[in-house]
Amino acid sequence: MPEIVRCPECHRQLKVPDALLGKKVRCPSCKTIFQAAIEAPVEKPPAAEPPPPPPRRAPAPPPEEQYEEAPRPSRPAAPPPPEEPDFEEVPPEEPEEKGKRRPRRKKRRSLDSGAGWQKVRLGLTLVLIGIFVGIAMIVVYFLGSLLLAGMGGAATTTTSTTTNSFGSQTTTVQQPSAGLGVLAIVFIIVLIAMALASRGLTLAGYGFFMPVPRASGAKPFANATFILEPVNTLMPIISCVILWVIIGAGIAGALGGGSTAILKGAGVLVIILNILVTTLFLAEAFALLQFQRTVTSFLGAEGLAKSITYLMILLVVIVGLVLLMVVIGLIAGAVGPSAPLGLAIVGCGCIDSVLMFGWFVWLIITLFFVRSTVSSHIAD
Repeated sequence: MPEIVRCPECHRQLKVPDALLGKKVRCPSCKTIFQAAIEAPVEKPPAAEPPPPPPRRAPAPPPEEQYEEAPRPSRPAAPPPPEEPDFEEVPPEEPEEKGKRRPRRKKRRSLDSGAGWQKVRLGLTLVLIGIFVGIAMIVVYFLGSLLLAGMGGAATTTTSTTTNSFGSQTTTVQQPSAGLGVLAIVFIIVLIAMALASRGLTLAGYGFFMPVPRASGAKPFANATFILEPVNTLMPIISCVILWVIIGAGIAGALGGGSTAILKGAGVLVIILNILVTTLFLAEAFALLQFQRTVTSFLGAEGLAKSITYLMILLVVIVGLVLLMVVIGLIAGAVGPSAPLGLAIVGCGCIDSVLMFGWFVWLIITLFFVRSTVSSHIAD
């Protein structure tokens, strides 16, 4: 008949068969190994004998999980890993010292920043406005030139007659109209203001390209366009000033009986400055096109990105035609002027002008489509 023993660790009562009394057993609750022994009975005052219990069925054997025989000593098993708590105790906050500020946390910008794309769209808008202001400046230049030429042709004619001992002499003097000089000054001021506005809007637009998200990969090209724009604005002015100074020094030297070598060097300097200005312009154009191509490719407009690639190839063709005209001009200067070489230069010039006009129109249309793509991305 199983006996009742108590675990010395968790004090749980266990039923142990007679065969395991005196042996080491393991408690199923706390896994403590102890020697199963019957506890000494506690003396109680005598009580009346209870009536004999009715006959009952033999009790079922206890479940096996309530006891188990201790295994022989062997290598101890590794303890089970401790269970990780579902919560972590938070230490109490230390009181802040007076006058000590907490460091500000840096805000993490999203890789796909909506504010960045909004600035890019604004930059594209400013660039388009700057281009249209430049076109308007060209129109005003041609119309103003025609107007000034017409006013100059309609100058007033004054006739005066002088009488002396030899007879009368008639003198005719053609004087320009009184407002022609004022109109010419106003015309020049308007052209300069429109040129500065066009360049300023373009530079501001390139500046708004710079907050483009880094994930797009277009940030280096945005920085390049912003740097090259003011350089391309100032470089022609600087080159003209340098050229005028050199030519003035050469003329002064020639009039003073000095050498005219400085005038010959001025021609070489003109070629070098023109090559430098053209190279900077091409670098800015390619940076702008590559910026648009990278942005459209990142936003999933693969067709528009491929169109920008063709636009870049067309620009390379235009530059190649210009270089071809330069080479033909050098050959003509070496072997002497000839009709075939002159026709070749004229033909290349006409083709290059048509391609340049088409490239410029294509660039404007592309800017509109790129702006529309960025607007759709912001709306999504």
